[in-house]
Amino acid sequence: MLSVEEIKSYQRSCLVNFMKKNKLNSGSWSKKAGISEGTIRHYLSGRNSSITIANLGLLAQSVNVKISDLIDF
Repeated sequence: MLSVEEIKSYQRSCLVNFMKKNKLNSGSWSKKAGISEGTIRHYLSGRNSSITIANLGLLAQSVNVKISDLIDF
């Protein structure tokens, strides 16, 4: 069984991989989604330990995918 920290690390990796695959950066993607760039950057850096489902929903909606496509579990 994975620890909470392992799960969080995996989720961050998935989001980074999604961004790379789709040639997204935190600045342009956050603007498109209507959230602050810091929301993405702080989550990816580990400064924030989580990201809200609402923000994941906005990010997913802005690129026409499901939340599960961002964080593949």
